[in-house]
Amino acid sequence: MLHGYRQQGPYLPTLPVPPDSAGAAKPRVGRICSHAGGCRLVHQHTGRDGSTGSSNVTARHAVIRHGSPPYLECSSRGDRRFSAFAARIRQCGNRSIEEIYQAAKVFDDGMTGLSWRAAKGRKAVNMDDCVALYSLLWDLYIFENPQLLSVLRSTTGLSDIFGQPGHCCQATELWRIKVRA
Repeated sequence: MLHGYRQQGPYLPTLPVPPDSAGAAKPRVGRICSHAGGCRLVHQHTGRDGSTGSSNVTARHAVIRHGSPPYLECSSRGDRRFSAFAARIRQCGNRSIEEIYQAAKVFDDGMTGLSWRAAKGRKAVNMDDCVALYSLLWDLYIFENPQLLSVLRSTTGLSDIFGQPGHCCQATELWRIKVRA
């Protein structure tokens, strides 16, 4: 049973807050990856011969990484249990983290509640609330699926090949949960 509730804003759902280790419900404040504390941003590029490599100059695709190799890939291209598209919150009608997060965005024109496809990649006026919600959703997902915490604890590193600087990142949130556990 969850012990507390946190209102994310008038346009965001009220979601239960998982208790901390002492049993008290504490609001979790999310953060966008700042590439500090063990996080590395690796830029992937494709050469003329089709080979891939790493570069700090030409960025074709960014990879967010936390910890050290081997990295557990937290996306639909890796362990799908840690993909925001596959991670579903039972308490929220079994909707995915990505669906809930994208629908919570409010845009300049007042639009909100959009599908993930319509909202993804667009900057919202309520990004601070959305970042906090994203963090909370990952906390709830791990709370509802405690067996996944042992998977996180056993990893030395997490990565997200779709991660982008300045955006919410599932590897960042899962690393935060791992470190806190």
